[in-house]
Amino acid sequence: MLGLNRLALAAVAALAKRLYVLHLRSTYKYQQRMPDTSFNYLAAEKTDLYRAVMRAFSEAKEHFLVHLRPEDVLGRAARDGQRLDLDAVKAALGQLVEWGNLQAEPDTSRVTTVEDFYRARYLY
Repeated sequence: MLGLNRLALAAVAALAKRLYVLHLRSTYKYQQRMPDTSFNYLAAEKTDLYRAVMRAFSEAKEHFLVHLRPEDVLGRAARDGQRLDLDAVKAALGQLVEWGNLQAEPDTSRVTTVEDFYRARYLY
């Protein structure tokens, strides 16, 4: 009985080691494929728009706000004296999510109809 337990323990240890090696390999491959894009907005074509959006999130974080809607970003930019278009802000938010600067979560808090539920609305 004691020999069987040692054998099972050795098999589990070997499996754990193999899984760890596979994890390291996949992590390395992932890091090789994914270049750092978190500063792309500083050199992009619409850098003023991206910087205004990121500034809105920085100011919100100072006030312990963790989520903003596109309308909130638009309002914060207006307070800073910048006139932005809502569609442009939504496009910029989408691009910043793609670059990894922001995360998007579905916003279901203002849903009143089925159509509103299926319309893409996000908190960033």
